[in-house]
Amino acid sequence: MRDFPHPLALRQISADQPRISVWFLLFLVPNWLPHTLTQGLMLWPPFAVVIAGHHTSYFLIFFAVQMILTCGAILFLTRTYASAHWSPPPESRRHGFNSLVILVPLLLFYLSGCLSILPSIIDLPSIQKSNELSQTLASMHEAIWDRLAYGSSFTGVICESISSFVSPVLEEMLFSGLLTNRLVRSFGVSVAVFGAPACFALAHAVQFGVGPHLVPLFFAGLTYTIIRLYSGDLRMVVFSHLAINLVIIIPQWVVAVMHFSN
Repeated sequence: MRDFPHPLALRQISADQPRISVWFLLFLVPNWLPHTLTQGLMLWPPFAVVIAGHHTSYFLIFFAVQMILTCGAILFLTRTYASAHWSPPPESRRHGFNSLVILVPLLLFYLSGCLSILPSIIDLPSIQKSNELSQTLASMHEAIWDRLAYGSSFTGVICESISSFVSPVLEEMLFSGLLTNRLVRSFGVSVAVFGAPACFALAHAVQFGVGPHLVPLFFAGLTYTIIRLYSGDLRMVVFSHLAINLVIIIPQWVVAVMHFSN
């Protein structure tokens, strides 16, 4: 860790950065504008009647708008502030390998969570009565997917799955990238290492509420921030975030497939 932060990270930190108001807009617009707008329109009775009769179409349009806004924000940041994010990767592969080592504790933590669900899934075929199996699957499916943004319907599962591998790109550009840059420039590396993960965890409190579940999110953000500053390569951070999301979502997919096929 003698070269922490990495020289490439220092170059990104010293590059041109967007104003904090732009940062907030790029975070709020893709994540909250579609939801806030539709919730406001729901107060208009004719709109609520149309949605009630075309719920799946509304759902898909909502998802498409959110993905367009997310991808638009990623494209804007990539084209306008590339030097603050995507400097050329380190010539040495040592930092990339060591970044994977840094990821291991977080990966093992989420793997343990994944494995804790497996016994319940493996025991499902032992249920003899089809109605009892259906009820058990439905209960597990609802418990897993209903708390997520797009819900437990088939369309919701597809939309949530796609979002799980698109949204992390923007999240890491905003938190491990721009926010970390700004905190290092204003307050130093120590504040950035803990401040950016704290903001990352709190950003999820709106959807999941405040509670102990924010602690793993803080340590996930801490891992991503350290990897970014150590490697100077935001691509490695995005890869790490996607790997964790994949570990989390695989057992959820298994339950969803069994539920819908049953």
